[in-house]
Amino acid sequence: MKKVIPVRVDYMKNDDCLALFQQVVKIAEQCFGSANHEITKEFVARFDEFKQALSDDNSTAFKAMYAADIATDEIWRGLNDEIRAGQRHPNPGRREATNVVAEIFGHYEDPTQLPYAEEYARIRQLIQELETLPESTLKAAVVDEWLSALRQRYEVFMEASREHMLESSFGDIGSVKKSRLAANNAYRQLMERISVLAEMPEREDCRKFADLLNQYVSNSPYNIIVVKRDRRSLMG
Repeated sequence: MKKVIPVRVDYMKNDDCLALFQQVVKIAEQCFGSANHEITKEFVARFDEFKQALSDDNSTAFKAMYAADIATDEIWRGLNDEIRAGQRHPNPGRREATNVVAEIFGHYEDPTQLPYAEEYARIRQLIQELETLPESTLKAAVVDEWLSALRQRYEVFMEASREHMLESSFGDIGSVKKSRLAANNAYRQLMERISVLAEMPEREDCRKFADLLNQYVSNSPYNIIVVKRDRRSLMG
């Protein structure tokens, strides 16, 4: 069965995603005669919006805010992984403490794939709720340093977003992220559709598309993150 190699676009940096999406457009032109083919036109529209948002907002303040967001996301994922590991730890004391932390953490869905305003409101609430736990519980669960790092990264992002708002003429500081999330979703939908169509005997064009994109993903000089295993959050 011909399948497109699954890529974790949500974890990729803007420049790497831009390169991947541009390659998808080139392959679409090669296989379908036009990037605005019925199969790919929705993805192309979302990609164009993302590309335009990046072009419109390329200030130093935006770059600082974007870097701060990436750093915050990394800490959230590290905390998530630590909690998952603690729940399986052989030490019963650590498991018990981790389950107390997980009871709170599990109330919050993965915030890293949300627009900035929603993401950081959720992270702020998570931090505030976790900080109500006794310090001894946080230490026993080995998440005290993760929580401290998350608060620090949260504060760095909020300061960077304030600087960006002062320098930028945009009313919406999250325009790039919103357009990126929409492009990511359109990419996933396109890959699912290509994989289904490639199974049809008459869709040689889709099989060629899958082959060319798989070759690019396997050999690209960019940091393309391939899905190797299911790494869902605590919320599933």
